[in-house]
Amino acid sequence: MNELDDLQEDPYELANLIASPTNAGARQQMAEELDRILSVGPAAER
Repeated sequence: MNELDDLQEDPYELANLIASPTNAGARQQMAEELDRILSVGPAAER
């Protein structure tokens, strides 16, 4: 499940912003970072 929350505006995490076009850049950046982390494995992150 993918979720993106604005904790400043919605501290109870009631609104999931993942599908918002406004957040496409953040969503892409997080996906790329996750892919990078998963490709190098846990030992390289230390």
